[in-house]
Amino acid sequence: MNPIRQLRAIGQSLWLDYITRGLLTSGTLRRYLSDLSVTGLTSNPTIFDQAISRTDFYDAAIRRKSAEGRSGEELFFELALEDLGQAADLFRPIHDQTEGADGWVSLEVSPLLAYDTRSTIAAAQALHARAGRFRDALAALRIAAGIDLEDLTGSTASGVHLATMGGLWQALAFGFAGVRPRDGVLGVDPHLPPEWGALELRLRFQGYPLGLRIDHADVALDAGPELHLHRREHTWEVHLT
Repeated sequence: MNPIRQLRAIGQSLWLDYITRGLLTSGTLRRYLSDLSVTGLTSNPTIFDQAISRTDFYDAAIRRKSAEGRSGEELFFELALEDLGQAADLFRPIHDQTEGADGWVSLEVSPLLAYDTRSTIAAAQALHARAGRFRDALAALRIAAGIDLEDLTGSTASGVHLATMGGLWQALAFGFAGVRPRDGVLGVDPHLPPEWGALELRLRFQGYPLGLRIDHADVALDAGPELHLHRREHTWEVHLT
């Protein structure tokens, strides 16, 4: 028995702290699972920075997403989720066999959210929703609601105080609705759980009130003449007229 299998035999898990798109497309990661008994994977922005800057695996995707208006953190997380979603699918049988003890793939949220618990949970929920991992997204939504409802200030002692529901609102708007302001427009890139019929939101953009009704096929805008909705392939944008 080789040393790696000996580690597994005594209950030690071996996780890979590395990922590139080439690791997936070449079948190398799949071989790591079958031949080296790797049972999980971690990632961070530094790992992806090296993968993106030192290879050409991402060049076509970056050009395509940049042309669609993606940039900065939004572009980074889209690239990362494409890779990690594929990796998670490979590790899924291990996750099921070990009842969740192993088979995980990790991604760090933005460091800009340090010390902001509500926004961190909301960001985790949004990433799960964008990756199509709706069970985990709904679990994070429940956590966000629990944090919001915790009576830290006494404002919920006699009922729900909606002004404290920031994390839940962020999880719904940024996660499932996929609402993101960028470059003077409001992007809408929905990821609704299959069991949800629709999601309706009220918000303000550029000082104007608007309503969005989002279902699995379409997005409808309820707003004054100052705003209009433009469809862009699988996403939508709200523009000032």
